[in-house]
Amino acid sequence: SLAEMVNEHGSILSGNNPITVNVTDPLALTMVQIVVIIVFTRIVHFGLKRLRQPRVISEVIGGIILGPSVLGHIPGYMNIMFAKESLTYLNLLAHLGLVLFLFIVGLELNPKTLKKNLKSVIFISTSGIILPFVMGVGVAYGLYDAMDNHVVVDDSGVSHNVPFMSFVLFICIAVSITAVPVLARILAELKLMKTPVGNCALNSAVCDDITAWVLIALVIAKINATNYLTALYSFLLCAFWTLIVIFIIRPILLKFVVDTDSNCSSPSTLMVAIILLAVLISSFITNIIGVHYIFGGFIIGLILPHKGGFAVGITEKIEDLINILFIPIYFTLSGLKTDISNLDATGWGWAIVVVIVTMFGKIIGCTVAAKATGLTFRESLTVGVFMNSKGLIELIILNIGYDAKIINSKVFSIMIIMVPVATFFTTPLASYLYSIQDQKKTEFKHDNKDLKSKLLVVLNKVENFPAMITFLQLLQHNTLLASDDQSDLSTTKDIIPMKIHVLRLIELTHRMSALMKFNEISETILHDPIMKMFSVLSQICSMEVDTKLAVADPKNFCKEISEKVRDNDINLVIIPWDGAGEMVDMLIDNEDNVLCEKRHTNPQIANFIQNVFNDATNYASVGVFVDRGIGSINEIHTLSNPTDYLNVFVPFFGGADDREALTFAFRLLEYPNVNITVIRI
Repeated sequence: SLAEMVNEHGSILSGNNPITVNVTDPLALTMVQIVVIIVFTRIVHFGLKRLRQPRVISEVIGGIILGPSVLGHIPGYMNIMFAKESLTYLNLLAHLGLVLFLFIVGLELNPKTLKKNLKSVIFISTSGIILPFVMGVGVAYGLYDAMDNHVVVDDSGVSHNVPFMSFVLFICIAVSITAVPVLARILAELKLMKTPVGNCALNSAVCDDITAWVLIALVIAKINATNYLTALYSFLLCAFWTLIVIFIIRPILLKFVVDTDSNCSSPSTLMVAIILLAVLISSFITNIIGVHYIFGGFIIGLILPHKGGFAVGITEKIEDLINILFIPIYFTLSGLKTDISNLDATGWGWAIVVVIVTMFGKIIGCTVAAKATGLTFRESLTVGVFMNSKGLIELIILNIGYDAKIINSKVFSIMIIMVPVATFFTTPLASYLYSIQDQKKTEFKHDNKDLKSKLLVVLNKVENFPAMITFLQLLQHNTLLASDDQSDLSTTKDIIPMKIHVLRLIELTHRMSALMKFNEISETILHDPIMKMFSVLSQICSMEVDTKLAVADPKNFCKEISEKVRDNDINLVIIPWDGAGEMVDMLIDNEDNVLCEKRHTNPQIANFIQNVFNDATNYASVGVFVDRGIGSINEIHTLSNPTDYLNVFVPFFGGADDREALTFAFRLLEYPNVNITVIRI
């Protein structure tokens, strides 16, 4: 009957509580838990992002607050919201997301970037692992006894003896590796990715991660095996499967990439399906041979091509669901296992020791190695600070150890505290040690004897492209004529030749694909539609153009422009502004009853324009270009038709701004079909 159907599906009308554990209908409670997790971690991130902390820190802290450490002290909270029986479904989602996330992590790592300065990178990475690893042995020895980790009792009350060697390996690996995704985000936000320091730190972290995964595979094989011989077989089988992936599966996937035309455009639906199937199959195989399933997803990501923007395209297809839904769940589950309120004075003392040893070992080891490779002391110390970044990889190792009953809840809580604390200091310390002034000291100093007038054009939207090309043609025409000795009719022979700089702005979001675009900037330039069109047309029109691409947070767009102006001695900046939002015609009731046009401008765009005028005008003149159809096909034909003219109107009130505008307008006179009208007011 209808009443039975309503009752069966847990309707509140029939008196059922939707947030109680219901084995026959677990989805209702799971959806509530996911909503709480996402909303709460976003709120925490809203506060911490002002301190320039990566989202991983917010999610770890949010998970701890949602768990027994803080909100768990509310009577009945844990039994209602996160009952142990309900965590099975969250665990399933979290671990599925973890497989996909580690696939993206592998996809983000580009081993080809290690070819440059390979010896230095390996030396820094190795030194940054060995010193904290050795110091971690002493910490593990103390924790093993102080936290009574000889025997771990699981949820069902069964005791598990913990081999000291397995415990040591987990602790040492956790304190000695670097989180590449977290470091990449910090470097991008500090705009240090392409500096010698940023490049050195990121490549060393990549080498760090690869080494860590080999160690993790070895440790997991040891844990899952009954003896050392079985562990060796598991590790060798994992190595054999890796070779199969590299030499057999990779060529097959590359052929599919070409056949589906995914290397020239966005990856097709078929290609995405094939890649995801390969990830799941590889994860299944690494799991059944005794190594964790996340390793299978990681190696599939590692072997996919980056050329043609394929890696970025695949990441863009799946990253939002993973980063918004799955990963916060995983971090929250880590927080639910963490109960820092149970730590006594001894436990907090060991937490401080772990943080100090982790930071000291990593920073000192990498600093000494970086100094030996030729970097200055300040640069070397900054590399060491960056290499101290912790994140998801450390949490994965700790969760694996906790689930395998290698570390108990107290040790787990102590190690979880280490992750956000160590990472928290990375951004402020690096900003202090390696300021913008220090960066400038290592950059190339431009020759101020260049007599060419330099124009910077900012391009951030495809819609602005036709108008700017037409506009630059007008300016370039006088440059060509000025260099022609036979141009007796030229009215502006004394005009200094102009060099055009183009700055393409791309938003740096919290997506990993945005970081990949930043890190693989040469590939991004090759496949960015605006950069491609401008490069071709600049050759056709014989323009002298220097094109640059910047991936930055929108709030830092103004800084990117100002730095470009300072570094290249720009004389004039042109910002295209076609308005934003809806454009409507409004009849204004006044004496003349005129028809006026109103543009509703996005406040973010208005603030951007205002900030450029406030900052960049300290170094160069700034003009806003409002397109009124000059880039349309009809206007282009008009300019090429000798019977028609482009009419330029200059109202002259006086002052520095108007004199600059008038000088600029005179440049356009070299174009044969330009009329200029100046009204002195």
